[in-house]
Amino acid sequence: MIFHPCRSAPWSWVPGAIGLALGSGCTHMTVQPGQVAVVSTPNGPAEKVYPEGDYQLGFYDQPTFYDARSQERDEAVTVLASNGVQVGMDLAVRYHIVLSETVQLNREIGMHYYSVLVGPTVKSQARRAAAEMSPEELRSTGRERLERRIREGAGQAMQGRHVVIEAVLIRNVTLPAAIQSALDAKLAAAQEAARRRLQLEATQRQFDEVRSKHQALDDSGPPADPAALPEDGREGMQQQIDDLKRQLEEVKARQRELEDTRGQEDAPLP
Repeated sequence: MIFHPCRSAPWSWVPGAIGLALGSGCTHMTVQPGQVAVVSTPNGPAEKVYPEGDYQLGFYDQPTFYDARSQERDEAVTVLASNGVQVGMDLAVRYHIVLSETVQLNREIGMHYYSVLVGPTVKSQARRAAAEMSPEELRSTGRERLERRIREGAGQAMQGRHVVIEAVLIRNVTLPAAIQSALDAKLAAAQEAARRRLQLEATQRQFDEVRSKHQALDDSGPPADPAALPEDGREGMQQQIDDLKRQLEEVKARQRELEDTRGQEDAPLP
């Protein structure tokens, strides 16, 4: 933003330049790219939004400049989850002013509209939305839903206030150490259970394949040509079946142990 007298003069002519500016009763205003301006005059605010460009104003006119682009601010907020646990969140708030309503924004709220309006509104909506979610949801599974609720809630609260909330992004969620450890253990147990289920399915497929081959041999009876027997013979194939049965039972036993501990995954966090 640039605001200067209509005419400039060498330093030796400064007194004369000041007198000339006062006598001519005008000043120049330059609105830089990415800005708009509103102007207050001795008779009240001008009902005009000034876009990028150079303008001649009255000497006593006072311009106020606003950023016309999308902006982003970081916010740190402490919320309470649905179970009363205190959770810290780092947010990024993206917003912009409604350009056609800059005069109203300047008159009703002023140039510090973010600290007066946007920041407090986003924090309030974050606390309200987080109160309906568990710590686990806040940390992972419900993060997108939480962002959407904050954005929608803040947008509704700010209707008619001349500012648009584009997005609210959750950069980080900080849980108490005990809660974080419990969630990590729960996640590790779930991953182990998934790995064991895949192992069980693979062993079951292998067992079914060998058993099917063995059954085919039994159904066909002894071959006329001994060379037609499988390389390991019937005894070798039976041994494979017996080994796979043992593996299958071991995997199933381990799977049952994991299933028995699944109830612990859903237990209340400390």
